[in-house]
Amino acid sequence: MNDLANRVLVAKMHFENTLLSIKSLDYYAGNPENKNPNARIPIISFNSNIDFADNKTFVKDFELELPKPMPAGFINMLIKQKLFKGGTFTGKMQVLNTGKYPILKGKMQLHEVRVPSQRLYIKNGQMEAKNGLIHLNSNGRYRRSEYKAFGDIVNEIKFPIIVKDSELAIDCIDVEKYLRIFNNQMPSEQAAADVKDAVAISIEKNSNLTEDDDSDIQTFDLANLIIEKCTLKAAKGFYKDINFANVVGNLTLDKNSMLKIESNKFDIAEGTSSAKIKCDLKNHKYNIWLALIQVNSDLIASTILNLPNEINGKASGLMELNTDDSLKLNGRIQFRVYEGIIAKIGLVEYAMKVAALFRNPLTMVTPSVISDLVSIPEGKFNQIDGDLRLKNNVVAPMMIKSSSPQLSSFIIGTYDLEAQDAALRIYTKFSNRKKGMYGFLRNLSLNSLANRIPLSSR
Repeated sequence: MNDLANRVLVAKMHFENTLLSIKSLDYYAGNPENKNPNARIPIISFNSNIDFADNKTFVKDFELELPKPMPAGFINMLIKQKLFKGGTFTGKMQVLNTGKYPILKGKMQLHEVRVPSQRLYIKNGQMEAKNGLIHLNSNGRYRRSEYKAFGDIVNEIKFPIIVKDSELAIDCIDVEKYLRIFNNQMPSEQAAADVKDAVAISIEKNSNLTEDDDSDIQTFDLANLIIEKCTLKAAKGFYKDINFANVVGNLTLDKNSMLKIESNKFDIAEGTSSAKIKCDLKNHKYNIWLALIQVNSDLIASTILNLPNEINGKASGLMELNTDDSLKLNGRIQFRVYEGIIAKIGLVEYAMKVAALFRNPLTMVTPSVISDLVSIPEGKFNQIDGDLRLKNNVVAPMMIKSSSPQLSSFIIGTYDLEAQDAALRIYTKFSNRKKGMYGFLRNLSLNSLANRIPLSSR
């Protein structure tokens, strides 16, 4: 556009009774004396019908056309809110206010637009309103996560916003971060009655935020949103030391702010899983159900139970956990490990030591000698089965059964996740399947053999 060109405003309007009809309001660059419309460079075109009956101003409809990219500040001026920052708008959009709720008609493109109050950056976006729906297609950044989204929402300018069908792809999910965000959410009992007032309150409250702000404060009242159907895709994510990837799931959010996510298969902790997640965002109640297949048992035990290096091997099982804004765990974990190791659990080692005190001189044989004579793998079991019930971060009861040709054990008791304090009973059974001196030493020299591994807990 030629910056030296004149700016011209041409208006055509008609007033009859109480109705003001703005036929056209055209703002363009060009020579006002040149009657050739092709010589004009259009900037803004606007038309509207406004009713002033009963000394009130009622906008029945208006249409805005932006043939060239228009700075977001113009839209802020139009809606009388500092909602957007930077970027441009292009397109044609009409607001029809003759029904129960205002609706949109037309198409608008957004480029590099920021919405600071929602910590949202729209790199490229498009919305098209027709046939009772608004189709959205957008990519950019929310907080510090890259996103791509498209879908349809009900074409009514009111709360709650109803998402009919959509897809949301996120590059990375920090589960702990979102739990803190959810805990700071205080959804209202019902959706806001006035969209304009709700937007104004949100802008004022979050005026100092940017899309890179990663604080946990609430920016949007989830009572104003209903998601009937959404396909959620997450390229990767993590919860403490547990990594997951390739998540594809179904997401819904109902009128009571109940968030549900279900995924049939995704990668987690070097294995796979399916999941069902329920989050009551009003009451801060959270539930997760996981079916785990061939996951790294040490990663799970370290992260969930704060028991690093106590169990190794590929585990399969079921995990159902509940928590609230205290983040204390309740629920049940059931697992099975084939060819697993409880090498440093300490409690099993202690059981081996006690069992070996059979007043036999052979117990004094040095560990190195025993290692040479006896080929028992240290703490290795053909199968380990566990059933753990949790209440407020206390495992009660903890039941772990393990078996191997040489040693079987059963552990039962309680374990406090926070204090890392255990009170357990340990039952063991030793086998003497091999004949001769080796088998004899196997039974009587377990104390010396166990001493080869330092206790991790007592």
